[in-house]
Amino acid sequence: MWDAHYFQVVDTGGILFDDKAGEVFAKHIRMQAEIALKECSVAMLVVDGQEGITNLDLEIARYLRKQAKPVYVAVNKCESHMKSNEQTLPFRKFGFGALFPVSGLHGSGLGDILDAIIEDGHLPKITKVAKENVTNVALVGRPNAGKSSLFNRLYGGERSIVSELPGTTRDSVDAVLTWNESLYRIIDTAGIRKKSKIPHGSEYLMVNRALKAIKRADVCLLVIDAPEGIKEQDRILSNTIAAEGRACIIVLNKWDVIPNKDGSMYHQGVEYVHEALPRIAWADVIMVSAKTGQRCLKIMEMVEKAKESHRRRYSTSVINQVLKDALLWQSPPTITSQHAMGRIYYATQTSTAPPSISLFCNSPLVRIFLSIFLFLSFNLLLCEIHLITLLIDYCCTLPSADPRFI
Repeated sequence: MWDAHYFQVVDTGGILFDDKAGEVFAKHIRMQAEIALKECSVAMLVVDGQEGITNLDLEIARYLRKQAKPVYVAVNKCESHMKSNEQTLPFRKFGFGALFPVSGLHGSGLGDILDAIIEDGHLPKITKVAKENVTNVALVGRPNAGKSSLFNRLYGGERSIVSELPGTTRDSVDAVLTWNESLYRIIDTAGIRKKSKIPHGSEYLMVNRALKAIKRADVCLLVIDAPEGIKEQDRILSNTIAAEGRACIIVLNKWDVIPNKDGSMYHQGVEYVHEALPRIAWADVIMVSAKTGQRCLKIMEMVEKAKESHRRRYSTSVINQVLKDALLWQSPPTITSQHAMGRIYYATQTSTAPPSISLFCNSPLVRIFLSIFLFLSFNLLLCEIHLITLLIDYCCTLPSADPRFI
């Protein structure tokens, strides 16, 4: 926001018009820049004030003149006010009018260029901003699991760059789509490797951003390379998703390349996933092919179901009726140290996303027995149970139980 004007900034990759050998992503980056130009209200051409004008700068300027968009030139790296006029002078060749010396390092000069854009009427003033009701869906997984291909398939366009090379996605990419009159923000994240294999640098930063995407997501799509199977890193990611209290759908991608498929393989695959990822055995599993589009549309149906379950609230009377049924089904475990029977007095839901239930009892040992019953009764995607004893000041948060332990 600047001067009560709200706007979004889209940072594109460096544009190259000559696809030289070894420039694997030049064409893809250029395509993404063209998409950004079509969708934008204003284009800002950023040039290097210390290096001066280059042939590539002139080529980009010629390209921008052909676009029906207002263009503002930001001459970067102008940290010295004494030399700013000298640094900006060569760029008058562009013919875009006023030049704005700025410093991305210090932030100086950015206000001037934003004021000029507003004065020219390119940014409408918004006095009231409606609260955004968007469900965040993060695609997470190991490198080269097909997250970007799946992202493009869900979005319905080439929003993210896809390549055979692992580590193509260097930063989180967002896109908002509408499904059944609801808004969903799909977040494509960088592939996450083992922590020991991540050097300090750009990969370290992009992995941290991917982990932050899990924290701000409502639903996580854990994308797994089906031909390779589940690796240790997939188990670590599943533990992270459960620990953050996110709803989750396990997506086995590249199902089209699995040989000799038959009617029973799908169900065997679901059992295999639940056994290999016990921390999120409650999550739905789907086998898809981002390349062919097989079952990809069903993902959004599952996301909608997961969102509703993640935000569901139950009345206290319903929860306590479930407790009553649970006690009829099985008595709570005995407190060994006191030779007394475990007792459950009262329960109520205290929050959603994930659903959290505060349980008043005299022993924390009832958590396994009760969480299994709650899982089966409510079909929760994740249930954090807060246990509060009446004898001592005891409160803890526990994940939902694995239904396979029944």
